[in-house]
Amino acid sequence: IPFQTKVMRTIGNLERSKVYTFTIIKVVLPDRSVIQAKFRPKEGISAVAEFIRSCLHDSIQEKCQFQLYVTPPRTLLKNNETLGNYGLVPAAVVYLSWAPSTKDALLSVERGKVMGDCLRDDLVSSNKRNEMDECYPTGIALNNAESERKGDFERNKVSDKKKNSNGSAKGSGKPKWLKI
Repeated sequence: IPFQTKVMRTIGNLERSKVYTFTIIKVVLPDRSVIQAKFRPKEGISAVAEFIRSCLHDSIQEKCQFQLYVTPPRTLLKNNETLGNYGLVPAAVVYLSWAPSTKDALLSVERGKVMGDCLRDDLVSSNKRNEMDECYPTGIALNNAESERKGDFERNKVSDKKKNSNGSAKGSGKPKWLKI
């Protein structure tokens, strides 16, 4: 319909839009560890920031300053906006970057917890090593390796016999149908 008022267009857009009750936000930290949580679409970016802050070690919580952004293009998320306003509904990946002053503060906190181990210990999976082992394929010990090789050899013998019976002379090396 070509002639519509602005109000009619917005009502049409609202009628066609989907309504989501929650959104899943994955926050990727600089060390590539991921925090995932559910939020309401009307919640603000400040709720996501508070959740991330609660996931950090106590010693880092007081000193850390970070920024949340989405990409591409890199768009910094402001705390006073909602998740729906940024189009982070029904799911999105948000990246965290440390403020320049925070990097120095993190270095002074603890050498073992620099950038990589900033999450609380109770949040890090206790089965992390087991999960990582499951990601890679493992070899299976072949107990019957010799018998399998013999089986392949037997199959090759059978196929050679079939070739001989299908038209070639056994000892002469020329086919039976060839008349010289």
